[in-house]
Amino acid sequence: MRKPITTTAVLTLAALALTGGLTACSVDGGPPSADGPATPQMTMEAPAADAVAEEEDAEEVEESAQDQLSAYGETWEYDDGIAVTVSPKGQTVAGEYSSGGNPGDQVLLFEVTITNNGTAIFDPTMAYTTVNYDSTSAERVFDGDTVVFEGKILPGASLTETQGFAIPNTEATDVLFMLTPDFEHEEALFFGSITPQPGAYPGPRAYRTYLRADRTMKGQSRGNQ
Repeated sequence: MRKPITTTAVLTLAALALTGGLTACSVDGGPPSADGPATPQMTMEAPAADAVAEEEDAEEVEESAQDQLSAYGETWEYDDGIAVTVSPKGQTVAGEYSSGGNPGDQVLLFEVTITNNGTAIFDPTMAYTTVNYDSTSAERVFDGDTVVFEGKILPGASLTETQGFAIPNTEATDVLFMLTPDFEHEEALFFGSITPQPGAYPGPRAYRTYLRADRTMKGQSRGNQ
């Protein structure tokens, strides 16, 4: 995905012009003329090389960070035509037999799509994802609602999977989703605030109570057979 050029460079140049950072000028007296005193002459001094280099480095760092950060729902496309999109897809609760997390944990779901706009067949089985929230690494949860990338993606085709991560927050949370399509592609970053649906997360204690009640009912049902 190509990000628009920011106005950072324009604002920086304007600030430098106001503070005298672009050039420094001085007025020197010229040789005296036959008719009167010396005529003032203005000389211009080139900006310091170190100051210019520091400004350019700062601009490159800021533009680089902006170019690497996408919002949820946007598409990040690589030079070879591989494109990735990540979007929130609601939430669920980790089940008793889920891999990752604990039974009853709130699990935020993400729809992850890899599209092959290139000319070669793409293998998505090495795609790797991680999620951070509130400076914490979220644990990925595998169950019946989530799958992993399998097979191949032909040119012009795409493949979508749903991934779940245990995030207990019940209010709006800033979530950073990191996706690497394979070892030959750099990491794509998706960032935004996600608000869980009210009442959709019963909490671990309520879920454990449900499990105990469910087991009791199943035991009674078997005993009556």
